[in-house]
Amino acid sequence: MNSYTREFDHQMDERVVKLWREGKFKEFCTMLPEYADYCYGEGNMHDTVMLLGCSAGINTTARSSLSPTCSPAPAPARSTPSSRCRLRRKESAMPHFIAECTSNIREQADLPGLFAEVNQALAATGIFPIGGIRSRAIWLDTWQMADGRHDYAFVHMTLKIGSGRSLESRQQTGEMLFALIQAHFAALMESRYLALSFEIEELHPDPELQAEQRPRAV
Repeated sequence: MNSYTREFDHQMDERVVKLWREGKFKEFCTMLPEYADYCYGEGNMHDTVMLLGCSAGINTTARSSLSPTCSPAPAPARSTPSSRCRLRRKESAMPHFIAECTSNIREQADLPGLFAEVNQALAATGIFPIGGIRSRAIWLDTWQMADGRHDYAFVHMTLKIGSGRSLESRQQTGEMLFALIQAHFAALMESRYLALSFEIEELHPDPELQAEQRPRAV
């Protein structure tokens, strides 16, 4: 994590805790959804779940100013173990781009180059948190295509995204990415048999069905 990100993370942490300590409970609750989005995408605030937890230590006057569904717990200390569970906001989290690729084109596929293009294109859409973008490869050492008589190859790509984006935005993202994919593999497809496939998978919106644990930056 670079110094800019660490400083921004520190400022985000302190901003939320300061609102609590100053008794600005309405502002505190208003800030939490935005802050939870940041925590999953880029931040290191390990205590977001605590901040969204059950009420504790709030007097009656303070309670009356809060939404019934938003009663924060006491502001946590900043000392941390090596890792903590994070709140996942699936409507804003992700995306993950996964390429399953046959190993007979490992040298020619240039997946690092593809991933650089994909990450840049996804960030440019403005609908995905930059820190949540992940691209990775799954190299297949054992496979068979069709009758297996020739040196066939394929790349199957999946974009996994959180729920909540419109059909139009998903379609635009899919068309943009597949055009990028076709351009990347155009030269290789001219020289050999290569099948390309791509799909977008929208993950289930229920946060109870997902879990994540990430190490805190040092």
